[in-house]
Amino acid sequence: MKVRGILLWSIVYLVCVDMKKFIRHGICLSAIMLFMGVATPALSEVAYQLEGTGKDEKAAIGNLKMTALRNCIKNMISDDDIRNYARVLRTDVFMKVDELVAVDESSLKVLQNGGRYTVKGTATVNDDAVMAKLVRIPELNDRIILSEPESSEEKQKTVIESENGDNKTSGVTGDDFMALVASSDAGNSEQIILALKNGMNPNTRYEADDGQPYGDPAFCVYLENGNRDINVVKAFVASGVNILYQDQNGYHRTLFQVFSSNDEILKIVLDALKPSLKDVRFDNNSEPLTLFLKNRDESDSATSELLDRIIMLGGEPNSINNSGVSAVTYAIVNGKLELLKLLIEKGGDLEKAADSPMPSLYGDESKTVYQNIVDNDYSDTEMSAMKDFLMSSIGKK
Repeated sequence: MKVRGILLWSIVYLVCVDMKKFIRHGICLSAIMLFMGVATPALSEVAYQLEGTGKDEKAAIGNLKMTALRNCIKNMISDDDIRNYARVLRTDVFMKVDELVAVDESSLKVLQNGGRYTVKGTATVNDDAVMAKLVRIPELNDRIILSEPESSEEKQKTVIESENGDNKTSGVTGDDFMALVASSDAGNSEQIILALKNGMNPNTRYEADDGQPYGDPAFCVYLENGNRDINVVKAFVASGVNILYQDQNGYHRTLFQVFSSNDEILKIVLDALKPSLKDVRFDNNSEPLTLFLKNRDESDSATSELLDRIIMLGGEPNSINNSGVSAVTYAIVNGKLELLKLLIEKGGDLEKAADSPMPSLYGDESKTVYQNIVDNDYSDTEMSAMKDFLMSSIGKK
């Protein structure tokens, strides 16, 4: 029966390839089966004994199912084709993982360690359904491997990390990696770290069908999607990430995301990589120090030590953004008195900032920063202290 099934697939394949449109595959299959008097064969399924990890049990099971699907596809098309057609595979096949892979819940063993979940068990892939999706992809029509499949017992395999943390099989392509970093699912953290430890290029970008890279690199995409896992950040840093990556317009997009994240991530990157900030520009035409002070409102824990580090690496105390607002001005309107004093100590111009128009959304734009601050009665202790400082430093105007 197995040989008969393979023969049937082979005939369908040969007939359909000669037809110009892949949408005729289903019609071909039905016609041939009726002609041969063959009943629809039973679905071919292959079971994999696997392990998956995630932020919760659901995420861990999802990662287990994705690994099983990837293993199945590797038996149908080459590794090169998986890499070359990663984008279309991701859309047409991998995103359908829940309909292609089933998990035997009775076989699952769930472990929890430090807030992370690991599930071990059996995932069963519907081989025929996967094949049906692959033959509908025009680019893969003549590239599918139609050799006789191994038995379920032969194809059962384990892709589990050993007790010492060695990775048996990573199977992560560049586009797989980009899909992981682009997701907001915290359950992907361990997979990202593992891929980097196994040699994944930390500067990987999306790849077009012609092999040309496009878009932002992985670390930039990771932060851009709101991900803030410190261990992932450390893994990128340890792997040699190019923090000074520039796009086609010369903007430092990865560093922009670092400065837009939080103090802990910023400190890790600056301490480890010590990038020169002297000529860094962001796409809003601001400089690192301006962006740093703009993003520090009352909910942040910015420190003088971190500000001092930015200045030491080339941050300009009197830098301004494309709206004409300076780093000193942002320190004032955000009530960061200690940071303001350090800026002044490093050459920041207090009077110029105080005489500049109030930035949009911070107050009355028709008045100066100084007038806005001293004309208000603040219940907030930080802004009240800032008001007293301005009046004592500049005097009444």
